[in-house]
Amino acid sequence: SSPSSAANTVKNTINFPAPTDLYWKFKEVPIVGNVYVGNYKEPIGFEHLMSSRWLNFMERSYNQDLFYGPNNNGFTPGITLTDTYAEERGVWAIGAYKNQNNSNVFGYDIGDGNYAGTGRFTYLLIDDKECHQLFHVGASGSIRDPNTVNGNDTIRYRARDLRNGPANLATVYVDSNTFFADRQYLANVELAGINGPWSFQAEWTGSWATNARTAAASPSLGTNYTTGSYAEVHYFLTGESRDYDRKAGVFTRIIPERNFRWKSGCWEPGAWQIAFRYSYANLQTLPISGQGGHLNDYTFGLNWFLNPNMKIQWNYALAQRSFSKPVDGVHVDDGLIHQFGMRLAHDF
Repeated sequence: SSPSSAANTVKNTINFPAPTDLYWKFKEVPIVGNVYVGNYKEPIGFEHLMSSRWLNFMERSYNQDLFYGPNNNGFTPGITLTDTYAEERGVWAIGAYKNQNNSNVFGYDIGDGNYAGTGRFTYLLIDDKECHQLFHVGASGSIRDPNTVNGNDTIRYRARDLRNGPANLATVYVDSNTFFADRQYLANVELAGINGPWSFQAEWTGSWATNARTAAASPSLGTNYTTGSYAEVHYFLTGESRDYDRKAGVFTRIIPERNFRWKSGCWEPGAWQIAFRYSYANLQTLPISGQGGHLNDYTFGLNWFLNPNMKIQWNYALAQRSFSKPVDGVHVDDGLIHQFGMRLAHDF
């Protein structure tokens, strides 16, 4: 629909359900393996592609809001070709999509063009099923035509943390505000591993916005570079080992060795896991308006898996926000933000 249409407004979409994974899958297609057509996640980023049902923390890292799904949670319409190789030690995926990162899940603010090409390749350097050991490496990238609003291509970077709460309660800590650019390039590198009860994952993502401008008719500020990264480690106190989906190239559901129960005087604990994550975001390289600064986040987590379909998570996150230069000519104070959250999740 035309971005200039008066009907294109988000005011009437509050409290309405929205599609996430909604697609057709064609299996065993000659040469390409599998074909997805519909609305789903683009193949970029290890953490992004993991289902929210088995994330290690209550929220994903800053990369999710910055690059993969700032307003649409990362679900976009498109077509993907994907398959495994080397006896399922690796996964490849490539596709074309309608870029709506800066719009919402209903597709408002989408104009003509706005297409994206995205691809991902992974490989298991170590894959010892008997000893529960593996080492995963991967890389992905995307070329994107920014969203067109009123005839101009725009981009916005922002980052949140424990982001429960609507509108005025949203915890946006750094925000570039909307600016103008001709093209966006994303690059991602990912590592992950399992060694018995231990597991880890880490990622770096960079974004390059070409011909960046503060206004549509303003002089070009060149190519702006923004980056985000994280590293995390997890340990099962009760001896479980993390599972890995070889067809998708990501961690999958956690299954306790003994489901939580109390019966006939016997207590079974379920699975208990401790976790730590460091996450980083840098918007200070943007020579544009907005609160573009540095974020350093330290998140401590305790997870209790009562059974494969139910878990309780406790998170404490300490976010450190800093600015190396004034924002719109005004000095912004650095500071620490303490956050605590708890989640009870049950999927079926």
